[in-house]
Amino acid sequence: MINNTKKAWILLLCLFSFLINIFSQEIKGEYPKLEDIIDKEYVSSLRENNKIDRFFTDKDNSDFKFFPKLELAEKAIKKWKSSRNDVPNYTIESIYRLEKTSFADKKTEDEKIKKILRSVSKMEGIQYYSNSRRRIETLYSKAYTVNNPTERKKIPDNFNFNENPIYVLLDDKSFGEYVSEIKNDSKDFENCFEYINVDNINYGFIKAVDPYNMQVFLDVINCEKEIIVYVYIQSKMDVPALFKNKIYDSFIARTDALFEWFKKSWRN
Repeated sequence: MINNTKKAWILLLCLFSFLINIFSQEIKGEYPKLEDIIDKEYVSSLRENNKIDRFFTDKDNSDFKFFPKLELAEKAIKKWKSSRNDVPNYTIESIYRLEKTSFADKKTEDEKIKKILRSVSKMEGIQYYSNSRRRIETLYSKAYTVNNPTERKKIPDNFNFNENPIYVLLDDKSFGEYVSEIKNDSKDFENCFEYINVDNINYGFIKAVDPYNMQVFLDVINCEKEIIVYVYIQSKMDVPALFKNKIYDSFIARTDALFEWFKKSWRN
């Protein structure tokens, strides 16, 4: 009887040890690794520089390269081609690495990321370096949530991540004032937003972009020791090709500014 009891306790201890080991492995593997979510040829460059980007047009016979190999990012980069008959003529993709300086459990970190992505008003006043003017400029002099694209009544930021869409009014340094539709999504380690213009967008005195022809996607991937932020902008623009360099400057300013907005919010 004693031997049987002893054996039972040994079996229970072995089972407990096994479960603890499995659980610890799951916790250890809870976060994705950078090497697992982007092509390995870009990992060292991203770790060294904390940023890589590329710009291409419809004439370049190119496509996205830096996107995370995760469900929401892969879905987003296919959206234009799968839902439309035309193609964007200007695209930029940028990927950033932000090293964590403090740590919390995954749920707490994810909730923080979601809140940042809904903090539309915090975009107001974000800055970028203008290569053409060679000085720091303010990208959005206005940024706030509105009740709808018609009335445009200013309302508080909506922190319900699952309530889609919401609408944001932006007063843009290059493109003037316009309203965009924002949709958020989340899956496992990803939290993202996509915003698409519902107004015409002007470039100076030129109508450059028709409604629903500029898509901005930002994806935040929560890794164990770092945050990866992937941003792309693609647009069908009625702008002559001679403005290509200006468009690149404008697009890279936006991806950089969006990352800086996220980084500042994350560090606060």
